[in-house]
Amino acid sequence: MFELATMHTTTIAAAADYMLVDLIKPLLLLPAFVAYFRVTSSHIEKDARYHNFGVNKVNSMMMIGAVLAIIAVLIIPIFWVGWPVSILVLGGWLLGYMKWRNGKVGEDQKFELVGDRLEQRRDAKLAKRAQNAVELKFIDPNGKEKSVPLVEDPLHVVHKELETILGPAIAANAAELNLVPGKQGTAVISILDTVPSRQEVLAPETANAVIDYMKMIAALDMEDRRRIQESSIRMVTPSGSILVDITVSGSSNGQRARFCFDRAKRLAVKFEDLGLMPKQAELLKALENEEERHGVILVVAPPGQGLSTTSYAMLGQHDAFTSVVKSCEKRIDLEVMGVDQKRWHPSTDEADYPTTVRTILRRDPDVVLVDSIEDPGTAELLAKQGKDGPLIIATVRARTVTEAIQEWSRAVGDLEKACANLKMIVASRMLRRLCPVCKQAYQPTPDQLKQMGLPADSEIQLYRPTGKVNVKNKIETCDTCDGVGYTGTIAAFEVFPVDGTTRKLLAANDMKGAANHVRREYRLPTMQEVALSKVRSGETSIDEVLRVLVSKKPAPAQKKPATEKAAN
Repeated sequence: MFELATMHTTTIAAAADYMLVDLIKPLLLLPAFVAYFRVTSSHIEKDARYHNFGVNKVNSMMMIGAVLAIIAVLIIPIFWVGWPVSILVLGGWLLGYMKWRNGKVGEDQKFELVGDRLEQRRDAKLAKRAQNAVELKFIDPNGKEKSVPLVEDPLHVVHKELETILGPAIAANAAELNLVPGKQGTAVISILDTVPSRQEVLAPETANAVIDYMKMIAALDMEDRRRIQESSIRMVTPSGSILVDITVSGSSNGQRARFCFDRAKRLAVKFEDLGLMPKQAELLKALENEEERHGVILVVAPPGQGLSTTSYAMLGQHDAFTSVVKSCEKRIDLEVMGVDQKRWHPSTDEADYPTTVRTILRRDPDVVLVDSIEDPGTAELLAKQGKDGPLIIATVRARTVTEAIQEWSRAVGDLEKACANLKMIVASRMLRRLCPVCKQAYQPTPDQLKQMGLPADSEIQLYRPTGKVNVKNKIETCDTCDGVGYTGTIAAFEVFPVDGTTRKLLAANDMKGAANHVRREYRLPTMQEVALSKVRSGETSIDEVLRVLVSKKPAPAQKKPATEKAAN
């Protein structure tokens, strides 16, 4: 560095006379020389020390470059020619050092002043700009974060369109979102607390672009627009991370997609938290005893009404570490600790579903969950398991206990055989829970009391949804429920035990007699009675019970006028 300082002083002295001639010209030269010496002292000298090139030798080379640049300015009579020449000399000297040192180091240590690094910086800025322009980011099935398409990329518009679709559903804490193609376009339907809500209708090309974009993120086959495909990705939102289960299939109207948000987390309900009445829970808890672990239990509900939640909770109540607990499922929505869960898929399993179930039953399990009785032969196989067989939990998609028995006997193929080893039926329906912030108390009318089976003069307080709150004498929308009046769900159960007498009455197709016997013998509440008890406790409303439990009968066809008949 001493030699560098000495040569630097000499160079300045040599140019002193030149600086006295014209002040503007030295000022124009100064920035280039300052930059040159700064690069030399802060970068090149450190690089030379690191690679043992000889610091004194390198400093001398750099000084020679500065001297040559000054000579170029001094010997060229026209300053406006000498000035750019001197800058070219300085730059050329730096490039010369770069080329010289790149020839002495390995490929991974080569240095570039321009080229890839500038392109990398530019790409990084564009990527950051694209990231800042969106709210949702995605992590693929392998755990790798997917880059947001650049603003100039046509897929960036698709990403923004996807945000407008998913955004309202996420904000409302919806359980799932469906893109359903139709003749008028693709409907966007979100499911919030079991209630479907339509958002908008997308043009077919927009819907296909959005679905294809999600298929690309989820590593699904982009070309296959007919077969059912499934995958799981993680979605990062401003409020946190959400696991999204994606199911894509095709139809005559176009592609269909289903996005389930944190499905496993929603299904992970303990048996104690299901909401069973004490007597109901007592009957089901008895099934944990080894002598009671035989026969068939039908878990009954319409789609989206707690079928998976109830069946998984009942499966989880059995200790999988002290007993053999297995399942055969067409779709595993929740992994239950300790349970040997087998997923059956037609594209990967050589054996059909009934054969797979038979294989599991031959391994002598204590408890088995079978999530489908639709395949021919499955229900018949389960019904044959006698007192020496395992406890079988079979799911049935039906609205009531009566419908479940009809569906079960149809699947078995014989009513008497269907009832032979039937042990219990557990039916559930989901009711929306009243918002605790904005629900309003009122005195029910005599008609409402009659619907609840109470005397007309009963003094009882019920609650109804409002979706509004009073803030400083001003009525505003409730932030807790977003004006809906409900937030979350509760379950209403009906437990129907099947003993010897009940079994005989069912086999004789006397459902009314069987129901009366169960009511007299076990004193268990019906589903409607359970639901109304939740109305009385203020958990839900009478209107919600009517919406869920009372079937809407189709309106009778209107008779055509006589004149119209004559015209026809």
